[in-house]
Amino acid sequence: MQVFKARLSKTIEENAFREKWRDRSGGVGVLFRFDGTELTAVHGGTRWDPSGAPGSGGFFSVLQMAVHDVERDCAVLDCEEVTEVNA
Repeated sequence: MQVFKARLSKTIEENAFREKWRDRSGGVGVLFRFDGTELTAVHGGTRWDPSGAPGSGGFFSVLQMAVHDVERDCAVLDCEEVTEVNA
């Protein structure tokens, strides 16, 4: 399981974002929780490359594209993988 935490520059419409995420990610199942401009994403499938390189298809890159689809003037200010692995 992977957990990503992101901070957006402004709040966005959650349902519209989830729809755009499905379109942009090709249907990759991720559970999103929003708290104002804070976003938590939980992904339970095969590990997702966290890369933010444009066109990489990495989590950060797809997240930014989906956010821009909903709010052109909203940006992902920071995003990090915070997954903890229990040994």
